[in-house]
Amino acid sequence: MKFLFALCVLGACVVSCSAIDREAFTFTKYDLDVRIEPGQQRLAVRGRVTLRNDSTSPQRNISLQISSTLHWRSIHAGDTEVQYVTQPYTSDIDHTGELSEAIVTLAQEVPPKGTFELDIGYEGVIALDATRLTRIGVPKKVAEHSDWDVIGRTFTAVRGIGYVTWYPITTESANLSEGNSVFEAVGRWKAREALAEMTLQLTDSGVGSPPALFCDGDRGEPVQQQMGTPYQVTMKCTFRPLGMTVPLFTGAEYSVLSHDAITIDYQEEHRAAAQNYGLAAELAVPFVTEWFGVPRTGISVVELFDAEAAPYEGGTLLLTPLASSDSRLYRLTAVHQLTHAAFPSPRPWIYEGLAHVAQALDREQQSGRQAALDFMAPHRESIADVERALATNRKGDTRDALINTSNEEFYRGKAMFVWWMLRDMIGEQPLKKALAAYRPEQDQDPAYLQRLLEARSGRDLQWFFDGWVYHDRGLPQLRVESAYPRPTTNRGYMVTPEPKCRSR
Repeated sequence: MKFLFALCVLGACVVSCSAIDREAFTFTKYDLDVRIEPGQQRLAVRGRVTLRNDSTSPQRNISLQISSTLHWRSIHAGDTEVQYVTQPYTSDIDHTGELSEAIVTLAQEVPPKGTFELDIGYEGVIALDATRLTRIGVPKKVAEHSDWDVIGRTFTAVRGIGYVTWYPITTESANLSEGNSVFEAVGRWKAREALAEMTLQLTDSGVGSPPALFCDGDRGEPVQQQMGTPYQVTMKCTFRPLGMTVPLFTGAEYSVLSHDAITIDYQEEHRAAAQNYGLAAELAVPFVTEWFGVPRTGISVVELFDAEAAPYEGGTLLLTPLASSDSRLYRLTAVHQLTHAAFPSPRPWIYEGLAHVAQALDREQQSGRQAALDFMAPHRESIADVERALATNRKGDTRDALINTSNEEFYRGKAMFVWWMLRDMIGEQPLKKALAAYRPEQDQDPAYLQRLLEARSGRDLQWFFDGWVYHDRGLPQLRVESAYPRPTTNRGYMVTPEPKCRSR
């Protein structure tokens, strides 16, 4: 009888775990105490999370997911320990290719839009791990240049969802071998959590020289305690709200180079590269200011220790190798960062699209229009691939429209082309005037930016925004209504076509 009872309980759990709606709940607030021990590659987290039921039906079960190398220690609702079971959950949302999932059973159902709090604790190690890439055939060395996240004795850098699930999430499984599955899952998560708040108390403790700590949120002043050889560094980091940011933390011993617009933390042997980057950023400030206004905050560059690691940007913080001597590359990257610092927006297609088109405009100013077009060209094929993949599921749908898309290739690459077309259609001066009038806190209406552009240009742009921003009806069919030739200084002609756009 005992065996039969246990079998029934196990069967009920299997049914419950498989039927759970993993995207029913949204995290609205994180308050986490994060302790890092580089000597043991260890991470220990304690804190409180607030969740809201965003589904249309009452929910009693919830999935909490962290990286597979971390382990759940406690989950409480107030003073009461809740019932939960843990299981591995395969998903390439994490660098290990697997999550440690806790299926929590609450004492009472949570109604739609109802909220509740949980006190949680988990710990484990974060080592270099590129399993999700190597198992689909990526060579290990190449994979580790992409998935470089690690807590280590000399260098620590850990990104969040899409890389290392070091804070709790709840999402459906995603697989790198299934097209854009991972990017879509991350996009849905970012969209759901855009208004969430996160407060981190980061503490790094070990033996030796204390590291410099960084995060991509609003950083408090680090507090250091040196007790002989042991040290402890504490720093507060806040995200209010998260927006499209993926929370990360990093720490290592660095030399520091500061300019008016930029701070660079670098390895001493790469001082020349850091100086080169700093100069490139200073020279880029007038260009960015002319287009987007004075940067509201300084930008930060933190060097990655792997010279071949893929750079990563979080807001105005850039993690990148500094082994290159390419001043042009440094300028392009600095233009992107400075544009973010100068032009905040709650809309990804504006925030990221402008930062990308700023790079193209800078290339045009430095080396001519063809250089700018060459810079933008690599995005075309990837955008077309995404469009084709979505075409069969779209009939005037707005889910992947620029105004609300969570697809990175759209709100980065496609948005860049949209801004470029707007510049060509209405001219630089009307566009600059409209951008100068933009106020992110007033951007509550999807048509807010359209009205600014129409007012400064005197053009009716409804057809353009309807086809390119408010809807995603696929790649357009174009025909030229009229063309306007004008002579150039080198005895050639510049022809500006007036297109007529019709959706497929």
